[in-house]
Amino acid sequence: MRWTIVLWAGVAFGQTAFEAASVRPADPARVESFWRVSPGRMTVQNMSLKGLVAAFYKVKDYQVLGGPAWVDRDRFDIAAKMPAAAPVTAAALLDAARALLAERFQLVLHEESRPMAGFALVAAKGGLKLKPAMGDGSSNVRTGKTKMEAVGLTMERLASSLATIVDGPVVDETGIAGAYDFTFEWTLDDGVGPALSALGLKLEGRKVASTVLSIERAVRPEAN
Repeated sequence: MRWTIVLWAGVAFGQTAFEAASVRPADPARVESFWRVSPGRMTVQNMSLKGLVAAFYKVKDYQVLGGPAWVDRDRFDIAAKMPAAAPVTAAALLDAARALLAERFQLVLHEESRPMAGFALVAAKGGLKLKPAMGDGSSNVRTGKTKMEAVGLTMERLASSLATIVDGPVVDETGIAGAYDFTFEWTLDDGVGPALSALGLKLEGRKVASTVLSIERAVRPEAN
């Protein structure tokens, strides 16, 4: 089933906005990209509008579709400051960041569910080769370019973490409950397939339903 929710960017009643913000083209010589927040401030360096949408709406890059070619090509620097009396919470900063994209980029998005090429995480022949988590019930995962260290990870959360590695949607179809501690490593040449096999898991390519944000309108901002 296809469904659509229009996300009209703008500042709703009671929503926090930045007191001051500048948006400028990034230095083309820069390589590093990041965004960070400190008390009352947000700094963005060398990020595309597509990357900003993914960051501020908490989705992955492959879930942001559409828009003119520059939304994935052009890079921007942003410096923004919250009002002194504003609540400095993660939610407030994200609200203000989304409103900033609406104002400066005239951004309009809509959200929908559509089938995409992706993967299903399933149990391999021979069954799972992981031991249940032994900790206090906490959960965390650290993922590098070729290594994942997991504590108290469920199969559902493992699927979500793998989506970042394979740059596509991954759904949990293992039918395996519980949480697990494990570490696994892979190579850039071989990918995660052989490493997952050692855990008693595998990825199967298939069409899966994925929530996406489609860019209906975006205008390149003037430097300010």
